[in-house]
Amino acid sequence: MADPALQCRTTPSLTTLQADALRTQVGAILEAAGNAPAEAAQVAANLVLANLSGHDSHGVGMVPRYVDAIAEGGLKPNTSVAVRLDTGTLLALDGQRGYGQIVGVQAIELGIARAKQHGSCIVMPRADRARSARVATRTDGHAMALCLLR
Repeated sequence: MADPALQCRTTPSLTTLQADALRTQVGAILEAAGNAPAEAAQVAANLVLANLSGHDSHGVGMVPRYVDAIAEGGLKPNTSVAVRLDTGTLLALDGQRGYGQIVGVQAIELGIARAKQHGSCIVMPRADRARSARVATRTDGHAMALCLLR
């Protein structure tokens, strides 16, 4: 018997998957393309969330393009953000062609740590070095970080 978590409903022109099953399938595709399991899971979760939020252009439909971009070398799995300039309250970062979903979170975490240490921090990610089209924000106690990613 099939795993109930992976069951789907199909009509002639539409297949509906449960969000958990879709996250699992997208994660498996990204792992097969060379992503570490944790990175694949985080990217898959973000893509499914985009669909669930009504932003289908930034959802799981991006998976074929991501796989192609990895094969072409334009997207580099398992890449961390690199600090290019650090003045304490100003960080210039390079996403090094990693996923915006990954380097964006890393940029926010760096910004929050610096805001806690110095009272404020400006984070400038280099938009052409990460693949993302979102604004990443997060608060942590009294610190807030905002990164604009192209």
